[in-house]
Amino acid sequence: LWAKQVGLMAGVDLPVTPMEHHYFVTEDIPEVAALDKELGLAVDLDGFSYLRQERKGVLLGVYEQNPKHWNMDGAPWDYGIELIPEDIDRISPELAKAYERFPCLATAGIRKWVNGA
Repeated sequence: LWAKQVGLMAGVDLPVTPMEHHYFVTEDIPEVAALDKELGLAVDLDGFSYLRQERKGVLLGVYEQNPKHWNMDGAPWDYGIELIPEDIDRISPELAKAYERFPCLATAGIRKWVNGA
């Protein structure tokens, strides 16, 4: 988050900027809850998404094909755990592919959306 500012302290103008990143966590999914071991990470490179177990549900994150830069000058020094408002319309192409690849999402409720830097 602060690479640009730290680089400038060393006299280097790094061509980097924080990016927004979306993910969501589902409610419990019966098939996941019934497992006696934790699922591994699943990455769909063609669909720009990843999925991993989160308690008795899953966490799904997307790598946006058209990512949005967040604060071109780098994160404010006092930036902490604040979240950025979700922009679900912007990531709908990636979500559509993820719902095709991971059918369990079709009936899973969403517990929490996160968009951070």
